Amino acid sequence: MEEQEKKKDAKVDPNAPPKILTKEDKKELQGVFVINAEKAEFRQVTTGITGTTDIEVLDGLKDGDKIVTGSYRVLRTLKNHAKVKVDNKAPKKEDEKS
Repeated sequence: MEEQEKKKDAKVDPNAPPKILTKEDKKELQGVFVINAEKAEFRQVTTGITGTTDIEVLDGLKDGDKIVTGSYRVLRTLKNHAKVKVDNKAPKKEDEKS
C-alpha cells in the first residue's frame, strides 16, 4: 500500500529525457481483433491446442464475434480502434489473378 501512495505522490520532471522502451517494456499480448462498430477492437484471448493453421481459443471471445483476418504483416501493424472495412469475398487464387 505504501508503494502505491509513493507512486501517486511522485512528481514527473518535465525536463527529464523520455524513457526509451526496451524489450522488457514491450509485453507481447495474445489476442485477436474483433469488429465492433466498424472498428478493430483488440481482445486478449486464452488459447489451447495450436496446429499448423488453426488455434483453439478457450476464453476471450463470445458467440457471434467477427474476427479480423489478414496477412501477418497487416495484423501486426493494425492499431486498436482503427476503422476497418468488412470484405467477405474469398481471396482470388494465384491462377485467377490478372
